[in-house]
Amino acid sequence: MVQIILTGPTASGKGSVAFELAGRMGASIACMDSMKVYRGMDIV
Repeated sequence: MVQIILTGPTASGKGSVAFELAGRMGASIACMDSMKVYRGMDIV
């Protein structure tokens, strides 16, 4: 199984690239967005 990892700054187009690659390769996407992981853990 081939795994491709995309990294980069916020709003740099990673999601668009991931969806395009997944469509072309017939692959699935695993989103590891830090904003989803840490939701509800406010900094005080």
